[in-house]
Amino acid sequence: MKKYISHLSALKIWNFPLAHLYFEQEISAITQTQYTVLNRADRFMLNGQTAHICTQDIPSNGLCIKHGVGIVSPHLMFIQLAKQFDIFQTIILGNLLCSRPDGAFASQQITKSELLDFVIQAKGHHGQRRAYQALRYVKDNAFS
Repeated sequence: MKKYISHLSALKIWNFPLAHLYFEQEISAITQTQYTVLNRADRFMLNGQTAHICTQDIPSNGLCIKHGVGIVSPHLMFIQLAKQFDIFQTIILGNLLCSRPDGAFASQQITKSELLDFVIQAKGHHGQRRAYQALRYVKDNAFS
């Protein structure tokens, strides 16, 4: 069984300080770790774990391993959270993911064009349409 940490649980793990601050209340309200599984047979609900089934094809950079644990990429996480959030929260999330939290000299972790390319490739995923709409208003390189 392959499972990948996803949704708000993934946001909690990825290092996006401004997103952590803005969505602190949502992240702290998580009582169960959220996972994405790729096969219906792997759906489960154990103590502290909630599974989301993804039967769509996932673009090649949608899943990764971080410290030996499967986790969805920030790109796929953006689409998953777009399904969960309203359009305004999705726009804010996009801007926070594409920001430079430590100022002009910090490196940007993810760009709007990377997110847009992934969202276009992820046709059929829940949240894809809202993510695409939100990206029209997302700007790169916010410093605060």
